[in-house]
Amino acid sequence: MALTDQIDPIKFQQHFWPDIRIYKEQKEILYSVWYDDETIVPAGHMLGKDFISGLCVLVYFLTRTPCRIVTTSVDSKQLENVLWGEMRRFIQTAKYPLEAERGGPLLIKHLHLRKFVGEGKNRVLEGLSYVIGRVAEKGEGISGHHIAQTGDGIPKTLFVADEASGIDLLTFEKADEWCNRKLIIGNPYECQNYFRQAVEGKMGTKDVGGDIQRDPDEKEPDIRDGGKGYHRRIIKIKAEDSPNVKYGLAQIKVGQDPTNEILIPGVLPYKEYKIRRYKWDMVKQTVGLDAEFYKGAETLMFPPHWLDNSERVHRNLPDRKIGKAMGIDPAEGGDKTTWSIIDDDGLIYLLSMQTPDTSMIVTKTIELMNAFHVPAEKVCFDRGGGGKQHADQMIAAGYRVKTVHFGEAASTEKRPARFTFKQRVDSEQSKTVYKNRRAEMYGRLRELLDPTTSKIVRPKVRSMLEEQSTKGINLNDPNPDQVFALPENYFEIRQQLTPIPLLYDGEGVMYLPPKYKRNRRDTMQTLTELIGHSPDEVDSLVLAVHILKGKDVRNVIKVMV
Repeated sequence: MALTDQIDPIKFQQHFWPDIRIYKEQKEILYSVWYDDETIVPAGHMLGKDFISGLCVLVYFLTRTPCRIVTTSVDSKQLENVLWGEMRRFIQTAKYPLEAERGGPLLIKHLHLRKFVGEGKNRVLEGLSYVIGRVAEKGEGISGHHIAQTGDGIPKTLFVADEASGIDLLTFEKADEWCNRKLIIGNPYECQNYFRQAVEGKMGTKDVGGDIQRDPDEKEPDIRDGGKGYHRRIIKIKAEDSPNVKYGLAQIKVGQDPTNEILIPGVLPYKEYKIRRYKWDMVKQTVGLDAEFYKGAETLMFPPHWLDNSERVHRNLPDRKIGKAMGIDPAEGGDKTTWSIIDDDGLIYLLSMQTPDTSMIVTKTIELMNAFHVPAEKVCFDRGGGGKQHADQMIAAGYRVKTVHFGEAASTEKRPARFTFKQRVDSEQSKTVYKNRRAEMYGRLRELLDPTTSKIVRPKVRSMLEEQSTKGINLNDPNPDQVFALPENYFEIRQQLTPIPLLYDGEGVMYLPPKYKRNRRDTMQTLTELIGHSPDEVDSLVLAVHILKGKDVRNVIKVMV
C-alpha cells in the first residue's frame, strides 16, 4: 500500500498545526504536491503562496524516509527570509516538538534541514535525507539529488521553485533529472521560462499548456476527483479566492455593507482588495489580483502608441540648435559609433557611422560639442568598447566628460549624514527597481516616454501652471505634451525600441535581455537577436538621457523657459 493511502496531508497538517486555517486553493496545492508530478501555481499578491509552500516542504519531508527536497528562488534574501522564514515559523509553532534539541526529528542549519530517525539509543541521523536551499544560476547546484526507487510507490524527492517567473529554463531542466514532484509557484510577472510555458503553452509546439492528466492505466489514487492524478496540475490563486475577499463580495451580493472581517489572517483583506482594484493599473491588477500573465501592449517596454505620441510631440516642436547632453556609444567589433544629442524636450540630433580609425571619435565628439554647444560635463561615453580610453584622452585635454558602464549596478541617490525615514526607504527602493545600469537607463527613457508618468512641462503650458489654482489643472493626468520627443526621421531609434520586452524578475525588479549571449547554454533571446543587430543608436540615446536627467527623473517637474 502506497504512502498516499496511509496519510492524508491535510489531516497531518491539522495534527501538527491545529490552530492554522488553510483555504480551498491552498488545500488543493497540498494535495497536488502529494499526488501530482508537477504543481504549477500562478498566484496574486498577498494570497499566502509562501505560507503554503513552506507547509508543503515540511509535510512532505516529515512523511517519508529517505527524502530529498531542493528549494530555490530568485535570490538569497527571498529564499532565506520568505520561504525559509515560513518554514522556521512552522517548526517553532508546531504542537509537537520538531527541533532536534527539543527531542524532535529535525536538525536545523542555515538553509539546510537533516532528519533523525529511530528512538532512544537507536536514534540516528538519517544519511540520505535533507532539505536544502539553493540560489542557482543556469541550473548550478540543482543537479544530482536522486534517490533510488524501492518499488514502494512513494515519491521521495521534491523540487520547489519560489518566485518562479525569475527562474531560468535550465534550472527547471536540471530538476527534471531527479525530482519525483515539483512545486512551481510565483506571481505571473512577464517571463518566457517554463513557468509561463506550463500555464499558457510553448509557442511553436503541440504543448498548449494547462493540466495534463496521467494515463488512465496508472493506478495511483487521487482522492480529489476519483481520477488518477496529473502529470501537470495548474492551480491559479486569484484575489477573489481569498476567504476575506469572498466574504466581502458575498455581503455585497445580498445587499449588505462589507464588514471587512478577517477570516484568515495574513491573506488579502476585502478592504485592501477594493483599494487595489481602484488604484492599480491594468498590468498590476492582471498580475497581482487576477494571477494572469498580462498580454497587452504593456508587455513591451516601449509600446507603439507611446512612440507614436512621442513622434507627434516632436512634430509640434520648433527647431532646436542648442543641446544639453550628448551620449556616445563607441564602435565595438563591427558595430558603429553613435552620437545622440538631446535637450529637455527630446532628441535633437543623431549620428551613426563606421569608425575604423577610432582616433576620429574624439575629434568628432569635440566637433559636435562645439556645433550644439554641449558642455563637457554633460557628455557621456559608454565605458566599454574603448569608451574609457576616448574619455581619458578628452579629460587629459581639459574636457571633463563622463563615462558609464552598462553592466554596473543601478545607481542610488547620495544621502546626507542625517536623513529621514522616508529618504532611507526611497533610497532602498531605488536599489531594487532595476537589475543593473542598462536596465536603469532604458527604464529612465521609458519613464520619459510614458504619458502617465512623464513630468516634462513645455513653455506653452507655463502660463497655465501659474494659474493652476484657478484653472484646476492636474499635472498627474496623462498629457501628450509632457513626453520626451523622438524625431520620426530617426527610424533606427524606433526599430530598436519596438521589440524590447518589459521584463520583471520574481521580485518585480526590472531587467533587460542581455546584449549578447555569454555562453552556449544561455536560452534567453538577446537584445541583438530581438533587434537584428546591436542597439547602438538607443544605447547612445539612453547615455545622453542618463547624464542629463541625473539619478532620478520620476516625479520631477521640468519647466522650460
